[in-house]
Amino acid sequence: MIERNIQDLYNAALGFLKTGEESVKNAIANMERVFEELKAKGASDKSEQVIRGREMIRDLSIKLEEARGYVNKLGASK
Repeated sequence: MIERNIQDLYNAALGFLKTGEESVKNAIANMERVFEELKAKGASDKSEQVIRGREMIRDLSIKLEEARGYVNKLGASK
């Protein structure tokens, strides 16, 4: 009787973990799908404001890469 209860608890715990794992996988897949939809919607926006924003992001990215190179150069010279 006790062995049966322990076995039932063990099986219930395994089922719980399996269900949780499946839920997490489904949630991740759903988030990836929504992200791709949002990304496509944003990429299709050709308004002047959006174009300026993209240019600012590109410029910021270039500046950050330059800064990283400078910092790496400083660290290497020590």
